[in-house]
Amino acid sequence: MEFDDIDFEKREWVPGSSWPLTKADLSPFYRRAAELEGVGSLAQDDDAVWSEIGAHKPDLGEELEIGFSRFCPEPKFARVFNSELHHSKMILLTHANAVSLNFSDETATLVQNISFRSLNGREGVVAAKIFVLCLGGIESSRFLLNQSHSPWNITGLVGKNFQDHVRCHAARVLPSNAKADNWFFGPLPLAKKYTPKIKLSAAAQHRHKLLNACGMIELHDDGFRTMRTAVQVLLGPAVSVTARQLFAMTVDAPRVLLQRYRSRTTPAFESALADPFLLVNCEQPPESTSSISLSSKKDTIGLYRAKIDWQISQWEISTIRAYVRFAMEFFESTQLAQIVPDERLFTDKVTDLIVDHFHHCGGTKMAKSQNHGVVDPNLGLFGTANAYVCSASVFPSSGFGNPTHTLIALAIRLSDHLNSRLS
Repeated sequence: MEFDDIDFEKREWVPGSSWPLTKADLSPFYRRAAELEGVGSLAQDDDAVWSEIGAHKPDLGEELEIGFSRFCPEPKFARVFNSELHHSKMILLTHANAVSLNFSDETATLVQNISFRSLNGREGVVAAKIFVLCLGGIESSRFLLNQSHSPWNITGLVGKNFQDHVRCHAARVLPSNAKADNWFFGPLPLAKKYTPKIKLSAAAQHRHKLLNACGMIELHDDGFRTMRTAVQVLLGPAVSVTARQLFAMTVDAPRVLLQRYRSRTTPAFESALADPFLLVNCEQPPESTSSISLSSKKDTIGLYRAKIDWQISQWEISTIRAYVRFAMEFFESTQLAQIVPDERLFTDKVTDLIVDHFHHCGGTKMAKSQNHGVVDPNLGLFGTANAYVCSASVFPSSGFGNPTHTLIALAIRLSDHLNSRLS
């Protein structure tokens, strides 16, 4: 799903919200990204989706509007580009973990090579004309903070304003009319291609001074929490898993695994235990107080580990609560459904309903000057002549959408820039 126009704009009520790019700047690269992802044949304009499915776009009033995300037919790019990868001249080194950027003697801005180290102790360097750091949203900040020479961090912005999407299991949905072809409940005729999302309108954000958010009505049986706990146990940090979470995961795991298997083998499968729920995804403030720093512990290759301080402010909570109120008013006024908020939503226990969404953004912010960011609008690392960062960590703000599509658009834009520079 593309970010909205408002996500790139300066919102007077949201400090630090503007990108050094406009939506128009990124639009041609969004289209090219869609082709690479295999969704280029789908309607890219949300209004065109309604024509494709032969339905009328519903009027959700002034506060809410409909948007669509699109499903990639094959999410694993290693399969999509298997032939191209095998026939390319690219050299891929596996298990070669980047350790340090090494600068030339002549200047402190030209990266000469990158040192790497494997888990079994093998070491080496890779030299090149240009270096692009394509690391994770957290790992980008961690790697840059680990460097002894860091001209890109003279203002101390690396690791600052870390953001993740806030996911809130907000309310039950009691449908008045639960026909399978209703756009807000059951699968669309093209459900394998499009998923409807109920967005907070730009007008509502401006009028009520809110962050960007969207809601999805899903058949939900709490399997997400079980899978999330399993990820923590397998990938860490396992120490953050409570005994109650571990017990719930152990009891629920067989059911979730069976359900995942059936959903993959039976297209029309729906869990018998599932009920409609309103799930709300909300962005975090671009100038959030969350941060990535270094702990005192080192990993196996000798780099300091990341220390994450993730904060949820009252702003996200207020936005989610306002969104639920708007949804209640719309669905009840149209007699489509009754939205029943979780009893904790409007109490101090609201954080019991909230988890992060693994959409790590921010930490190496893109900006027009080094006083306000870590990389320039071309993703060039400030203070260097030939190093770039291509990661969701460069996002100044994160909207509510999955960041991967926007990141791929930025990657294509960067590839054009590098081709131009090298030629």
